[in-house]
Amino acid sequence: MNPNKNKHFNDEALRINRTLKKQMDKMTDVLVFTIQALDIDFNKEVQNKDNTIGLIRHKIDEVLNGK
Repeated sequence: MNPNKNKHFNDEALRINRTLKKQMDKMTDVLVFTIQALDIDFNKEVQNKDNTIGLIRHKIDEVLNGK
């Protein structure tokens, strides 16, 4: 096996991984901001999943907690 080809593959995989990590961090920041804004502006509504605001907050929380 050509070691230069392997190194190029590994370098490319690391570059892609770093790019994906940055994108994931940005998306996580947006979701955390959204949860915080919902909690502040719709404190009562987010306590109940039977309404749209509460369900949205619940679904975002599941995504952030890996469920």
